[in-house]
Amino acid sequence: MGPGGEGKYADHPTHRTIGEAVGSLGIGFEESGKDAGTIGRVLTWIVGALHLVSAFSLIGLVLLHSGKGGGVSDMFGGSVGATAAGSTVAEKNLSRITVVVAVTFGFTTLVLGLLLA
Repeated sequence: MGPGGEGKYADHPTHRTIGEAVGSLGIGFEESGKDAGTIGRVLTWIVGALHLVSAFSLIGLVLLHSGKGGGVSDMFGGSVGATAAGSTVAEKNLSRITVVVAVTFGFTTLVLGLLLA
């Protein structure tokens, strides 16, 4: 063998990188790796944006709920039928929306944890 590893067996696969060997077969290994990194990055940004929106929405929705003596939801008609029905339709819908946003927040938390791990 001459200097630099050139010699009789210079084309042997052990003298080439794995990417060169796979690329010479026409499989396109390197390009798919770049695409996977780009898709992962875009997915992380999308899930991160959804996570931030759900976090701030959850804060706002929780603040809208009425406590023992009423709350911010009283401004939007939450206390109109509170004495007669116990809980109004507006309060029930607010609770349902809050649960959906809370589940979305929990799901995006798990997905971000998996994407960034």
